[in-house]
Amino acid sequence: METMEQQETNDQEEPYFMRMTPMEVDMQLQVAEMIFRSLLEGRRLPVTDHPDIESWEKDTLPKEWCDANNAQRKEIVKQVRADGENSPIWMECLAHMGDIAWEVLEAGSQGERIRELDTIDRVEVVEQFKDLRTKVEVSYFARCGAADRLYGLRACVAIFRTFIRDPDILKLMVTTLTWIITDHERNRDCLACITVPAPPMERSKTSKDKGWSFLRNALDAFIVQAGGTGYDESESDNHPSHSHSKDVALIIAKLLLRAKDAPAAKVQIVIAQEDPPEGCWVERKELRAIIPRALERCEALIQASTDPKETIVWNELRNMLSKKPSAT
Repeated sequence: METMEQQETNDQEEPYFMRMTPMEVDMQLQVAEMIFRSLLEGRRLPVTDHPDIESWEKDTLPKEWCDANNAQRKEIVKQVRADGENSPIWMECLAHMGDIAWEVLEAGSQGERIRELDTIDRVEVVEQFKDLRTKVEVSYFARCGAADRLYGLRACVAIFRTFIRDPDILKLMVTTLTWIITDHERNRDCLACITVPAPPMERSKTSKDKGWSFLRNALDAFIVQAGGTGYDESESDNHPSHSHSKDVALIIAKLLLRAKDAPAAKVQIVIAQEDPPEGCWVERKELRAIIPRALERCEALIQASTDPKETIVWNELRNMLSKKPSAT
């Protein structure tokens, strides 16, 4: 049996796959610059005989740098272990989200953009979400892996827009997304902060997240599934009866309520009802128009409801959307 000291030592060992610290990334860039510069100048750099990176760092860099880097490494190890990073289920869920994003998003001329509906393999998206949902329902590590890269969350937000008239896809996606943010503050907060430009706009490498996309698109999908007209639709448009579902509106409402405590969501709900400043992100203006329509849907659902549990959800969503800017 292992002694206490051996067990403690094993707990401190780093995982085989280990992310670099910010200081190591910076050092790697500086070394890469030296190598490329030497190639351009035709100089040959000396080759070190150090057995590993750590010994090279100790011999080459100041002790203060090594101490600070070790502190960062310990913090990263702690995060990796807490999230189950690189565990099988973590990797599988990261891969599922990557495959979903591959189907829903594409590379444009300037960056990432939402695919046209007729270019998306719907069956593939359904199967990926089915596999993903069964894992995030039961595993915290799975939820960590699913949202480790934000392109997965951006794909989910894009689905609100692209499949706004597809209750089956929305039900599967929203159910999965609800589990992903359940008991996971980072995932919840990131969801409220991401920005997904609407076509034909694209997200470039230099784009910064402004928020607004989740609330704008989720509420728009809620309105449609509750029997209303979407922001980009006309009242005269004819849609089949199977293009909306009160049950799907209910699970979208539950998702919105699950995300309501995200700091960004709290702020966006309130300031969206103020006069938007000139040059603000377009989804802020759209959200200002969408919120009153969502409130109308809530009132209609409350009046028609015969299920006390559903009525509670509609009331809570109405209260969430009714928050006004404080008087100055």
